[in-house]
Amino acid sequence: MKKNEYPREITFGSVLDRCKNPDDLNAGLRCVITNTKMTMLAENILQIDYPEELVEQVRTVDVDDTIFRIDLVKKETFGLDRVCLFPHVPWKRENFFKNRRFDQGRRTETPGRVVLEYPPCRS
Repeated sequence: MKKNEYPREITFGSVLDRCKNPDDLNAGLRCVITNTKMTMLAENILQIDYPEELVEQVRTVDVDDTIFRIDLVKKETFGLDRVCLFPHVPWKRENFFKNRRFDQGRRTETPGRVVLEYPPCRS
């Protein structure tokens, strides 16, 4: 598959990446992370599939106009009230935040899935 072909699954960073022993993390927290999948349907569309039985809400977060973060707010807290995920999307920060694409996002929600659509990048 070529780099620009869609749909394509993307990876994301989480607390599991920084944990020396992932087995030490609460089982509920590990379950949310390992059962979440992110897919880019197109250059400007991100689909997030998550375990609906464990997640109450999905939030998109602009961390100081430089970092795109997804927060999965859990129905029951397992020591933490949310799981922070950092999708490895190919969006350049200067196009995504400075051109206000983040602010113009549209969400479509169904149980266990959120689709985020942003205006296409102007090259």
